[in-house]
Amino acid sequence: MNYPIEHLKHSYLGSGIYGLLREALITGRFQPNDRLRIRDLAEQLGTSVTPVRDAILQLAKEQALVLKTPRDIRVPVLTSKQYLEIRSIRLSLEGWRPKQLHRWRPRSKWRGCKPAFRTTWWRSRTMT
Repeated sequence: MNYPIEHLKHSYLGSGIYGLLREALITGRFQPNDRLRIRDLAEQLGTSVTPVRDAILQLAKEQALVLKTPRDIRVPVLTSKQYLEIRSIRLSLEGWRPKQLHRWRPRSKWRGCKPAFRTTWWRSRTMT
């Protein structure tokens, strides 16, 4: 008998956890050399360990995490060269908005902008 229900899509949970962990890494919520524990993450996210393990393995493949052993999962410590490469790429992708703002809006009108946005623009102008 066929019931009128959709098929369960297991990829949603795993991709959701992957997205959360990836975002936490990108935004710096984890510190370099922090040790991640699969069980603790699963408990905090309210899920089983399997989707968390899958997300961590995917992030390790992308070199966003380091698997020293199966139980020792670490946030990588970046070298200066790696940091500068990531910064350069992010400024190329994300830095265009502040540069566009500079063209449209005189500096005296920046009072309404978020401080982080102004800082990003200033860094993009002085560090490149």
